[in-house]
Amino acid sequence: MGRKQWIWQQDNASIHTAKAVMEWFKKNKVSTVDWPACSPDLSIIENIWHVLSEMVYADDQFTGKIALASKIEACAAKISPDTIKSLYSTMRDRLIKVKVAKGGQIQ
Repeated sequence: MGRKQWIWQQDNASIHTAKAVMEWFKKNKVSTVDWPACSPDLSIIENIWHVLSEMVYADDQFTGKIALASKIEACAAKISPDTIKSLYSTMRDRLIKVKVAKGGQIQ
């Protein structure tokens, strides 16, 4: 499938639809799926963001973008493949929970 056919899916939460993000999508001709905010999230990426955030802010506050970006990169490199595999292994249970919740939010 060629790039022109790609469609970006996100949960449309306000932090993901910031003006700068939406302008970037438009400038780069990226189509997005019409998706309700706060829909059940079956992507492990939200869990990875949480792990990364916990690592980044464990003992530091940042006064500048460069220091923060450097810390993010260093922490991201420390996330082990086992962590990702562990999160991936929860997908079956997540799918079952969403089915039981008839598409509603899951814990």
